[in-house]
Amino acid sequence: MDKIITVDVDELYLDPNNPRLAEDFGFREKKATLKEIVSFQDRIIERFTNTDIENDEDDEFFDIKDLKDSFMKIGFVDLDKILCLQQDDGKYLVLEGNRRTTALKVIKKDEYSGVREDILPSLQKIPISLIEKEGRTPEEIQNEVKVLLGIRHHGSLRAWAPLPSAYNVYETYMNFEPKQDTFHYTNDRALDVASMLSISRPKVKSRLSTLVAYNQLKEMTSGVMPHHFSLIQAVINNGQLKDEFDLKADISTLRIPDSGLGNIDLLCEFAARDKINENKKKLREPKKVAVLARLIKGKSLPNETLRLCAKKILQEYLDGEKPLEAYKGENGEIIQGAIEEFTQLVKQCEWVKELKILIEKKNKELKTINFGTGNDKLSKEALMVKVNMLKAAMGI
Repeated sequence: MDKIITVDVDELYLDPNNPRLAEDFGFREKKATLKEIVSFQDRIIERFTNTDIENDEDDEFFDIKDLKDSFMKIGFVDLDKILCLQQDDGKYLVLEGNRRTTALKVIKKDEYSGVREDILPSLQKIPISLIEKEGRTPEEIQNEVKVLLGIRHHGSLRAWAPLPSAYNVYETYMNFEPKQDTFHYTNDRALDVASMLSISRPKVKSRLSTLVAYNQLKEMTSGVMPHHFSLIQAVINNGQLKDEFDLKADISTLRIPDSGLGNIDLLCEFAARDKINENKKKLREPKKVAVLARLIKGKSLPNETLRLCAKKILQEYLDGEKPLEAYKGENGEIIQGAIEEFTQLVKQCEWVKELKILIEKKNKELKTINFGTGNDKLSKEALMVKVNMLKAAMGI
């Protein structure tokens, strides 16, 4: 059973293996040694306090200003224990609570400037939840860590951003007994990992698939950044795009073919993405993938006219001739987007369909027997001329 102890802030190590830091410090493929943990402490604090870093999907996690201000006003509030594992030198590695620990360390680094004396003790020594190591194997300890972090961060309590979450799932998957040296996917292993992390097997596979694709893209093309991860995830997880852009992954390796990677790059525009005007991006954000899927779905509609139009509009979009959605240009004019054009065509076809039904209905009602001779008959014939003209115009 874990126990609660009180320790000095200086006795706590920030964790460079934290999934949110793995991309920054290169520990996503291996565990940091104690020597590396010690050497990375200043760099981790700098990562939390460097306000110049932009375009990070996890910016909120690294922004500790409000947390620091709160501690300085009311002290450290022990609502949620900081989870730690003791190291060989007697100090403690923070597995959960790196933001709070960093805020405490920054306040101490500033020599507690501006802190009231009555709350100072709460910022110097804090309670932590220590994972017991005595009488337990390393595997048992790691399994407990995975379960605890899985419940917290893969569920609804304090969900990790997509990339850190995927790293954590991948690390758990690779280190699950029997450990894998080279990644290969099986449903049974994914089910075991899902049970450990308290998530579903499809979520395990989705996060593994996205991380594999992300690493493939980083090797293949320039400009792929951590904050693009959510967009990649949205693209490869959408069924319509999967079929259209050759994104079906290998059953065992989960690797996407090179042609599919090229299509992801075409849609996400990695090399120039962070420099392109927001309105001119092929995909402005992950949510827009569903909008693109609507256009792709149009290629399989029963109406031949709509199928051909959807194909033409989609190609214009992919060629960069047409944005996905309408936007207002510099001069205030509306630039029509592909989805608006296609939606307009769908409505026109629906209108023509209903008009066709109405015309055929009225045509049947215009029987000669219902009309007399003379002027009535002439009126009926004149009306039929107009009906036939309308039918011709509408292609009915």
